[in-house]
Amino acid sequence: MFDDGHSGIRLAHSTGLRVAEHVGAAPPLKLLVLGALPFGQLDDERIQCVGNLLEPFDVAYVPGNVSGTAFAEFVRSTNNPAAPIISHGGALGSRADTVLEQTGPGDLAHACKLLAPLAERVRALPLIPRGAERPALLALALAVSRQKPIEASWQPGSRGVLGYELLSGVDEPRTLLEQLADIGLFKRRYHERLHACGHCGGCRVFAREVCSRCSSSDLAEHELLHHYTCGLQAPEPVFKRGEGYECPKCRKPFRHYGVDYDKPGQVISCSSCDATISEPDVFFVCADCGGETDSEQAQVVRFFHYQLTAQGVSAAEAGVLPMLGRAGDAHVGNSLQEFRVMVQNYVHIAERVERPLTLVRFDLQAGRGMPMERGLVQLFTLVQETARKGDAVAMADGCVLACLPETDVTQVQPLLDRVDRLVSAQLADGFTVHPQVVPRERVLNLLRALH
Repeated sequence: MFDDGHSGIRLAHSTGLRVAEHVGAAPPLKLLVLGALPFGQLDDERIQCVGNLLEPFDVAYVPGNVSGTAFAEFVRSTNNPAAPIISHGGALGSRADTVLEQTGPGDLAHACKLLAPLAERVRALPLIPRGAERPALLALALAVSRQKPIEASWQPGSRGVLGYELLSGVDEPRTLLEQLADIGLFKRRYHERLHACGHCGGCRVFAREVCSRCSSSDLAEHELLHHYTCGLQAPEPVFKRGEGYECPKCRKPFRHYGVDYDKPGQVISCSSCDATISEPDVFFVCADCGGETDSEQAQVVRFFHYQLTAQGVSAAEAGVLPMLGRAGDAHVGNSLQEFRVMVQNYVHIAERVERPLTLVRFDLQAGRGMPMERGLVQLFTLVQETARKGDAVAMADGCVLACLPETDVTQVQPLLDRVDRLVSAQLADGFTVHPQVVPRERVLNLLRALH
């Protein structure tokens, strides 16, 4: 953080903000107030306060004691979830663009002025719709408007131990960022590697060493003594007699190290069952659910920082998101690169075992009142709704592709009929869809021609 010269305000380092020198005849900045202002009414004609999450606004004031549930509701419901945020304290971490150290009306008005350029950058982006796409589009909008990566930070009170403050209020931010990185919208930069509980998946686990015979954790580490005369090796307490050592096997005292005995290493003894072991068994115990996970079977979770790629910037500026998902799952989409790899594999298998396979290409022609990109996303969703488990669906330039293993060209008509009904009922007016059925023999040629 740095001090901008105003006594009560700290501004986030990399927001790239500066004070506007001339406000001119600009309309009042709309300030959404969550809860109540700590000093009463704000009397400034340049700022208009609103109190409804559904009203348009430019900047949000969030109290420092806001609950996680309340902020998550702000992220889900508001019409501008990427708006600049003014807050107190460090509860929101880097999600707060300005932190007020004092609570006077002058401090709040000055903070609004400081955040006006950032608010303008957010306004230049497409509106983020409510629904399933909102978390991903919000992540892109926050990264592009704040002009900084989404970085992991330690959050000891959370199940994951590491979290992403910039995505406060978003469920499972690491999973979301991994999906966005998988489809090329973010680039990963390694940060940390942790073990996870095998029962609940949380990373608040601690190592527990136990006896391999009785599973007690009442263990002690001792020097291993070796008596040259009779060859006995045992933990040091076994030989201890007063201030010196005596062999319990042959009853001879030890006088000189290196002559009568040596210490070849260390051993671990169990106070519960008197066993002597070279290495204890290690388990991870979860601080959240109490479950135990064998260390050799514990899942390793890798955390990264995420930097926007050129494709991510383009997606944020267009407000259009390639569909998320992984190959092989039911009703999921794939990037064109993933789709190529998957379909090539499907074709090779079908050729080897002489099984049918068909690809359908749905070409979209532009309609009225909706950008081509949005129409393509809608068509993609409609085709997904007809897909079976194992089918592959992807978007390409101006079309949607569906690969149908175990399907002959003569069996495709039911799919075409279902898509036609959905298009007629749900796709915006003016869009037209033209399906093209491609037999197995020509699928690879079509893939090579796609961009």
